[in-house]
Amino acid sequence: METNAAWYEVGTFSVEITPPITIPYLAGDPRHSYFTGVHDPLYACAAVISDGTREAALISVDAIGFCNRLLGPDRDFTEELKHRIAWETGIGVDAIMIMSDHIHSSPDTINFRPLREIPAALPWLEVLCTQICNAVDMAAKHKFKARLKQGSGKVEGLIMNRRAEAYLDTEVGVLLFESEDMTENVILVNFACHPVIVQVQELVSADFIGAMRNVLQNGLKNIKGCLFIQGACGDINPLVGASKSFNDVRFFGETLAEEVMEVYRKIAIPDYPAQPVQLAVFSRKLHLASRPLPSIEEVKHLNNEEALWRIHEGDAPFLAEIQLIKVGNCIIVGIPGEPMSRMGLEIKEMFRPLISFPAGYTNGYVGYLASLEDWEKGGYEVDLGPWSKVGSESYDEIINVLASMNNDLINKGHYGRLGERDE
Repeated sequence: METNAAWYEVGTFSVEITPPITIPYLAGDPRHSYFTGVHDPLYACAAVISDGTREAALISVDAIGFCNRLLGPDRDFTEELKHRIAWETGIGVDAIMIMSDHIHSSPDTINFRPLREIPAALPWLEVLCTQICNAVDMAAKHKFKARLKQGSGKVEGLIMNRRAEAYLDTEVGVLLFESEDMTENVILVNFACHPVIVQVQELVSADFIGAMRNVLQNGLKNIKGCLFIQGACGDINPLVGASKSFNDVRFFGETLAEEVMEVYRKIAIPDYPAQPVQLAVFSRKLHLASRPLPSIEEVKHLNNEEALWRIHEGDAPFLAEIQLIKVGNCIIVGIPGEPMSRMGLEIKEMFRPLISFPAGYTNGYVGYLASLEDWEKGGYEVDLGPWSKVGSESYDEIINVLASMNNDLINKGHYGRLGERDE
């Protein structure tokens, strides 16, 4: 399944998307509060990759996520944005992956309260879509020949499972595109942790992700772009919690960046093996049933505003896209919600010996994806609120779809020279 090409072509571009202070963030009570300033900017970072046969676009946005009903109940934010990118760049709709890194110190684009009801919101969202399109367009127009290398490391002592579960993925995955003369590099980082250190405060911030990017772009040679791919962090928090300390943000970001740089130093040596030149995309859409909802009469006496908002959202099924982008022997697995750490670990095992990057908050937002065991234990993730949209069966439905897609990979020869998989 490899192409005859000796090199990938890759381009990258970042556009600042820091919002005006007229756009609210997700707070406590009231749910929508307004920023008073900017601590550090937000970005949309795009990478366009070609193997000589087809192109794919990866977009990492400093956002809490994108609810597909963001523009209204009869519109689909992701589909509209993908088609606009496709029209402007010629990249296939199925080969465009829109990822959010789930930063909480950013506007409420997951629609816990209807953002479109804010007067300034719809004009700003139009600007945001234009900015994202521009990032992809510029990346597509400035590609260079590159080889792909992959490596991984681990960071201990930074994160915790907030449900006190045994599932905790401390792996740091790294993809490095390096130009033939090694003067241009693009780096992709996969790690799973809620960016909530500075949530619910009045300054826009990219949290530890922004701090990590700053260290990498200043500390590594010839880095033209850095994309963060948020992993399966549904139940994973920083060990320091929501301290609201920018010193904690800096420490977390620097520690994560140090591990990325350690991996970089191993894989950037000239004789480190490059990945095969191969790009493939797969996509499946499915309808996930709503979680069970009580009637308004059953809960209105509880004075539970979150429950009332979820009931108001309704019990119609949620359309979910599961997307795979395979580059070399690495596969990025796009999930449109908040996958728990257990799901991320299952995904990594499922696609072995391919290296997989679970990517939560991708192509939409259908809330927490919790297993039946999680539902039986209870807790915030499955409490009635706008973060809990789909039922317990959705976890297994997504895993089953991924297993089917993996079988397609096997049948079409995408495991290539890796040999037989250990079952």
